[in-house]
Amino acid sequence: MKKYILITLFGLISSLYSCSQENKIYNDKIEYPYVALEKRQDTILQNMNKLEKSMTNNEVLKLLSLPDEINPTYPPDKTAKKAIGYSYVYIIERKQETGSQIEKSEKLIRIHFDLNGILLSAYAIEIPEFNEIYL
Repeated sequence: MKKYILITLFGLISSLYSCSQENKIYNDKIEYPYVALEKRQDTILQNMNKLEKSMTNNEVLKLLSLPDEINPTYPPDKTAKKAIGYSYVYIIERKQETGSQIEKSEKLIRIHFDLNGILLSAYAIEIPEFNEIYL
């Protein structure tokens, strides 16, 4: 079972790295300004506080559905070129695709995983009822 999960994860990550390097968008058809459909918002907001540290990426997908973005995570050392994990981003609202957090005026949840697909941490922007998960 672990081997299957690792192979699946490797395939997912490999396909994502073949996308543009700036932002790994799972749904590249997002039009801005973006507001998630009501059903999607309900799924995310009703299940977000069921997330737990050490969950697998598959368990997160079952709770929240597919993410809007999947991005590589790098260590704080700016010279590092090798990803140490990845994050799922669930967007509720975003005014524009690029710019500062204020310019984007976004409302989202970001969930960080290690390279084995284990949840390490999670935080939200402009969703005060989210219970953050710390490293």
